[in-house]
Amino acid sequence: MINSKQKGNRAEREVAKIINKTLNTNIKRTPQSGGMDFKGDLIDTNSNSIAHQFSWEIKDRKQLRINDWWKQTTNDCPANKIPVLVFKLNGHFFAMIRLEDLLGLLKEKEVL
Repeated sequence: MINSKQKGNRAEREVAKIINKTLNTNIKRTPQSGGMDFKGDLIDTNSNSIAHQFSWEIKDRKQLRINDWWKQTTNDCPANKIPVLVFKLNGHFFAMIRLEDLLGLLKEKEVL
């Protein structure tokens, strides 16, 4: 049986792989998974990358704890980034962001 830390590490690697493949980025797991100066579970050090504007928190647990996870996501998010909570449910990853952040991203895309 896999322990929760290994399960979380695996989920972080899996989400990073999905993001990199889809967006052609080089996002990686944060060293010690947010235990250092870098907060969040994933980081893209390339400031020109589309993924760089987000602070990523990844969760893969049987029981959903959205309120607790969202609090951690927003607390760990630097002021200049958009907090994103990615969690696994029924074998699929879902992403949660604030509505105003989503609308801001859509508005930017519309302007381009």
